[in-house]
Amino acid sequence: ILSGNRLGDDGVREVVGLLSGSALTLEALDVSETDMTSVGVDEICKLLIIEGSHSLPLKRLYMSGNDGIGLGGFRSLGAAIRKGACQLEELSLTAKKPVKLREIRTLRVLDQDFFRDAELG
Repeated sequence: ILSGNRLGDDGVREVVGLLSGSALTLEALDVSETDMTSVGVDEICKLLIIEGSHSLPLKRLYMSGNDGIGLGGFRSLGAAIRKGACQLEELSLTAKKPVKLREIRTLRVLDQDFFRDAELG
């Protein structure tokens, strides 16, 4: 269980490294409340743009409670979802205000939580 563990960006990088080279059929990843920032989001994005035999059929991604993600992280995430062979259907994230993630053809559920203390710039 990753959620609620203070992995930080380095821990998220390690997890992504392990998942990237594996033949897992991971459909859900919960990195909520792991203290990652936009650097960690960039690592998660690597999983979303993998194509071919090493692609993960990731359908659900939970990232809420990571106050340091910021607008740059959300932009990276949107770009990765549009770019890759992404099968993401459900995305849960935290934002100070609504973040528009356009052109996500497979996304069916978008849960945008709001928190008070983050500065998205």
